[in-house]
Amino acid sequence: LNLFDLYAEFTALYPDITLEIDTSVSLRNLNQQEFDVAIRFVEEPYEMLVGNHLGILEYGAYAHRSYLQRFGRAPELGDLGWIFMKKGVNDWGGKSDYSSIAKLYRQLDRPRIVKQSDDSRVVESAILEGAGAGFLSHLHASKHPELVEITGYELGTSNHVWVLTHRDQRQTIKVQHFMAFVTERLRKALGEIGGDGQQ
Repeated sequence: LNLFDLYAEFTALYPDITLEIDTSVSLRNLNQQEFDVAIRFVEEPYEMLVGNHLGILEYGAYAHRSYLQRFGRAPELGDLGWIFMKKGVNDWGGKSDYSSIAKLYRQLDRPRIVKQSDDSRVVESAILEGAGAGFLSHLHASKHPELVEITGYELGTSNHVWVLTHRDQRQTIKVQHFMAFVTERLRKALGEIGGDGQQ
């Protein structure tokens, strides 16, 4: 989920509010107020957290058209080089939230991993540059017509999306502004791409 256009729009509307953004997959602790607001992919928010359900974000496997054309035929899963989030590779089984990667491992014992990163922007850039295949939300992929979804396999998944804050922070004006802005924009975006954009 690429939110940098949204962040830029918010900053233009509220220039007096400074955004500190962490795009890594490490879970920041809102209970200890390391951050004011988090966008989380969970079915239900944790205790002490309050916020808005934004919708459901659906994912698929994608690769750049030029990358797929190198094979001269429709490639199989084992032909592809894969670009993953590091956390997704390490935690694919059991309780991992990275269920697309879990599904891939169930169908392919040893995926050929060509790149890993803790930063989602690095993963997205590598896919867009044609370095291999990887998992992106349909919302993000829809903005790039050069991307082709890899179909014919059970790889798709979905996540509930929430914008959350600690309940002690919910009356803070800057938090209220940001949460209202994110809620309006992402509910609309998720609704347009076919996700559930309602509460």
